[in-house]
Amino acid sequence: MGEKIAVEVIVGLVTFAAGALIMWALKEYGRAIRTFFSDQARANAKLISGRWKVKETYSDNKETVDIDLDLTCVGEYVTGEMLITASTVANSPEIGKKFSLKGATQNRVINLTWQQIGGAETGALTVVHNDVPALVGYGLYVYNQKACTSTFQGKKT
Repeated sequence: MGEKIAVEVIVGLVTFAAGALIMWALKEYGRAIRTFFSDQARANAKLISGRWKVKETYSDNKETVDIDLDLTCVGEYVTGEMLITASTVANSPEIGKKFSLKGATQNRVINLTWQQIGGAETGALTVVHNDVPALVGYGLYVYNQKACTSTFQGKKT
């Protein structure tokens, strides 16, 4: 009799713990789970994922750089890398710099933060994507201890 009660108590505690875990997971990751299975999210991910040719113009010195951008989108999460391939400034120190990106997308807006690979530069991008597919937006970065902006536009290749 005592063993039966102990087993029922243990089963009850395990059931409670499993229920609490499921409720927590739905609260924390429910939106991501729903987004992952959404037809619209899959269509957006297909538009975003891939290789992009981008031009970015810096506000501080009006330099325009060409960027190869590779993005991967799963659900609402976006990751990628960008490589600066050319510049309007001869012998620009920007050429060859590589950056990792991570962020999220919602309602065709992509918010990304970036970090130079092997360096200390960081910044952020906010771009809008459309069905063309094209990206248009703005960047924010720190240069010589000064906050600067940039314009950002690209086409999928």
